[in-house]
Amino acid sequence: MNLSERTAEFLWSQLFNDVILRFPPNNKAKQQMIKACRDYYRDNQQELQLIDEFEKYYTSEECIRWYTRETFVYKMVNKALRTEDVEQLHTFRFFIADLSSALASEHKKMIEQSNNGMIITTVYRGVRLTLAELEEFRSNEGKLISINGYLSTSRSRCIAINFAVKGKKQVDSVPVLFEIECQNEESACSIFADITSFSDFPDEQEVLFDLGAVFKIQTVSEEDDMWKTCLPEDHSDIANVLHNIADCYQSKGQYDKALQHYHLALSMKTKCFPSGHPEIATTLNNISTVLSAKGDKVKALELCLKALKMRERVLPFDHLDLATSFSSAGHKYEAIKEYQCALEYFEKALRIRAKFLSEDDPVRKRTERHVIRMKWKVT
Repeated sequence: MNLSERTAEFLWSQLFNDVILRFPPNNKAKQQMIKACRDYYRDNQQELQLIDEFEKYYTSEECIRWYTRETFVYKMVNKALRTEDVEQLHTFRFFIADLSSALASEHKKMIEQSNNGMIITTVYRGVRLTLAELEEFRSNEGKLISINGYLSTSRSRCIAINFAVKGKKQVDSVPVLFEIECQNEESACSIFADITSFSDFPDEQEVLFDLGAVFKIQTVSEEDDMWKTCLPEDHSDIANVLHNIADCYQSKGQYDKALQHYHLALSMKTKCFPSGHPEIATTLNNISTVLSAKGDKVKALELCLKALKMRERVLPFDHLDLATSFSSAGHKYEAIKEYQCALEYFEKALRIRAKFLSEDDPVRKRTERHVIRMKWKVT
C-alpha cells in the first residue's frame, strides 16, 4: 500500500487492527474461526484433521508455531488479511489477536536482551514479482509502503535469495530480494520478532513482522541477475504517519493510544530533525493537548510552553503557527485558573490572526471569544 496515495485507507486499517486486538479471547470467537475453516475445507480430509487438532489442543502460547506450519491457519489468516475483507478479518480475530500479542511480547523480550547481542539489524525477504509489480516498486522509490498482513523475512541473505530464485515461476516474473533495516528500540514503529525457536522450519531463521509494518522504498536496483529493494524502517515520513494515527485516536477520545503514537512519532522526529525543529514542536503541542484532556494539566502546560519556545526560536514573530501555540498556552493556563496569563496568550494569538485572517474567519472569531471570556474572568 502506497501511503502517499492511500493514507486514509492505511489509517482505517490501523484502527481496525486495534479493534481486532481489543476483542477478548473467548471460545465463541475460536468456534467461529473453526466453523469457517471446516466449511472451506469440507472436502479436504487432511486439513479437517488438522482443524480437529487445533480445536482440541490449541493454546495461545503455541500461536506462532501454528502460524509457521503449512496448514489451514496460515492459508486462511493470510487470505483474510490480503483481501482486507472485514467479515473474514472478524472471523479470524481470535487467532490474529493471539499472534499479534505474541509478537509484541517477543519483540519486548528482544529489546530487553539487546545488550546481550540479541540485535537484529538487517533482514531479508526473497520473492518473485511480476514485471508490473516490480515496476510499481520502482515508480514508488522514496515513498512509504505498508504491508497489509504479517511479513515473513529471514536473518539469512542466502536463504532469502534461495526463496527468490526457486520460487514459483510465472511468465514475466523476476526474483527480487528485499533488504530491510530494523530498529531495535522500544520506540520502533514496527513490531517484529525472531520466531526461529517456535518455527516448524528453524533453518529458515525467520523474523516475522506484525500487522501494519511501514517502510520507505529507498532504492530498487539490479544486482547479479536479481532485483534488490532496500527498505529502511526509520524515516521522518513514517513519523508523520504515526502522528496522523495519533490524531485519529485523539479525535476518537482514545487518549492512551494517541499518546502512544505521538511518543513514537516524537522519538522518530528527534532522530530525523535538529533539536528545536518545528516538527518536534508540533508533536509536543499535541501531546500536551492529550495530557490536558486526561487531566494532567501541569504537565500539559509544561510541554505546551516548551513547544512554544521552540517555535519562537525559528519562526517569524507573526507566523500563524505561533498563534496556534499562543492559543494552546491560553487554554492550558485557563485550565489551571491562571486567567491573567491565559488572557495574555489569547491576545497574542489574536494579534497574529487578526493580521492574516478575515473578520468572519471562524478561527479568528473563536479567538476573539476567548479574549472576551478571559477579560470577564479577570475582572
